[in-house]
Amino acid sequence: MIAATLDLQQTIFKALVADLDLIAELDGQKIFDQMPERVAPPYIVVGRTTTSDWSTSTESGEAVTVFIHVWSDQGSRTQCYELQAHLKRILHDKSQSLDSHHLIALRLQFSETRRDRKSEHLHGVMRFRGVTEVAV
Repeated sequence: MIAATLDLQQTIFKALVADLDLIAELDGQKIFDQMPERVAPPYIVVGRTTTSDWSTSTESGEAVTVFIHVWSDQGSRTQCYELQAHLKRILHDKSQSLDSHHLIALRLQFSETRRDRKSEHLHGVMRFRGVTEVAV
């Protein structure tokens, strides 16, 4: 059985690459698990994850926090906000099917947009929290 973190991350990738509206907004399938080299924004990076125990007295479970980064090179914040809206539409409170776990909930906890000092690109950060149980 794979870890809940990996199971959820794989499911998030599948959901994002399957969304044609998101892919069109990105001008192609530009969804990565690390910062790409020589790829012009816009793109999305599924970044750092953290996991904590969420077990009860009868069920084994984990809470998984996933950070998703949105990068845009447009001068205005519009594209960054639109990409973040796509991510929320695709992931927040949606029923996702995991391979070896049951996803109880996946919710957006936090969203921020700022200008990166080094590149001057807009950088949106979103934090999603998924609560999982081991599938029996």
